[in-house]
Order: sequence, then C-alpha cells, then structure tokens
Amino acid sequence: MATDLNALDDFVEEKLLHLHTAFLGKVISANTNSGTFDVQPLTLTKQYGKDAKKQAIISGIICLDDVYDKVSSGSTVLCIVCERDITEAKNGNSALPASGHHLMKDSVIIGTIGGGDPFGDSTLISENNAEISGSSGTMGAKAKKAVEWAMAQVGKRGFNSTRNGYCISTNWCARFVSTAYANGGSGYQGGNAIDFPHSNKIVKKNGKFDCSNIPAGACIVSKGYPVGGKYYGHVAIYAGKGYVVEAGGAVIRYTPIGQSIGARCGFLGWGVPSGGL
Repeated sequence: MATDLNALDDFVEEKLLHLHTAFLGKVISANTNSGTFDVQPLTLTKQYGKDAKKQAIISGIICLDDVYDKVSSGSTVLCIVCERDITEAKNGNSALPASGHHLMKDSVIIGTIGGGDPFGDSTLISENNAEISGSSGTMGAKAKKAVEWAMAQVGKRGFNSTRNGYCISTNWCARFVSTAYANGGSGYQGGNAIDFPHSNKIVKKNGKFDCSNIPAGACIVSKGYPVGGKYYGHVAIYAGKGYVVEAGGAVIRYTPIGQSIGARCGFLGWGVPSGGL
C-alpha cells in the first residue's frame, strides 16, 4: 500500500512540475515591431542522473501596458501563465483555445523585479552638465500647435501620421515628432531618430549638446539604446514645464523628462525644426 502511495505522489509531483502558473525570467530581446519580448526562465530543470540546464527561451511574450515602458533587454520580469491558449485572445478576439493548458508560451509579463524604473534616472541629465528647468520664453504659434497636437495623442496606441497613414507608437518616435511639427506648421522633418541631431538645429555648448533652457516645442534628442542587436536613437517633443510627449512604448506618453525614454538612453540635447517654432 505504501509503495502505491509513493508512486501516486511521484505521479502527482511530475504533473505539477508541468503545471506552470508564474515564473521569473530574464528578457533576452525586445521585439519592437510586435511589442513582445523573448524571455529566458530563470529556474533550471534537471532530469534524474543528468546535469541541470536552462529552460528554452520563450518567444513573443506580451506585456501589460502599465509596465511595458519599464521592460527592456536584461530586465528581470514576473510572468504569469494563462490557463489556456491566448493566441487569439491577446489580439482581443474570442476563439476556442487550442488544446493544452498552463503552457509557458501563453505567458504575460506583469511586472519587473529590482532596478526600479529604467526611465527614471534623471542623473543622466546632470552628466551632460545640463539642467532641465522648464520652458524659456513664450511659446510660439507653431510650437503651440505642435504641442497641442502631440498632447491630443497621449494615451493612444497609435496616431495618424502625415506619412503612410496610421502608425503604432512603438518604434515610431521620429515620425511622431515629425508629424507634430507638420501639424504645427514647421514642416515634416523626416528621417529617423538617429538623423535628428544632424537634420535639426541642435544647440551645442562647450562642445557638448546643451539641455538647458529648452523652449516648448523643441525636439529632445537622445543617444538611443540597443534592442535585439540593433541600435535605436530616440526623440521626443518638449511640452514645457519639465514634461515631454513621446512615442516608443505601449502608448503615447506625457511624462516628466527625468522619467522619459530619453533619460534612460542619455540626452544629447535639444533642437528646433527646420521650419522654426
């Protein structure tokens, strides 16, 4: 009888090991086009008589909008595992799920562990001998229209671009700023975020980009960050009073400059569009 109970315990334990509910993982790469992440579970697996080994990387994990901007390559994340297949459900569609349950491919990132908010390091500003103290002077007519358009997009996942129609905010920071300027009357700037320091009138000071006395409506340019082996710049539009409007996360954001994507990347400076403000 005892032998039968032990065998039953072993059977139940084996089944429970394959019933995934939540796990901690390390983000290996961010997929900017789809807004998903590839995650390496941090718990090892071990078969009897063999060495422990890493679990397979889980590709294409979705993320809650509330924490999307805090997740990047290298982040330690908490993932929950949905009860059934979410292939259709994650796109907002009702569907009969495929067979199987509590599979790690059906995970959702719900938070980050340690390190705080990666966009909240305002010390990056002082490293450039710069101080953000709010807008200087009165906002010009073009700047006002550009900022008003940008503010109207806050909270949206995409925006109506003057080029190629509707755009998802993720990976379209330069197009977002260019469209704001086009709506303000300064003209569409074009190019990507890496082009902005060269195509706009970036202000320099003592051989460095100057982040002080930023006029409302200016574009704030940052060094960028590596994603999936590629290097991306970043650009946002300054809304005044220490806030920026930017695309590049789950939604268009209005956020303190010290908590912006640019603060994480490292500021290069600010510039004025070719059509002026």
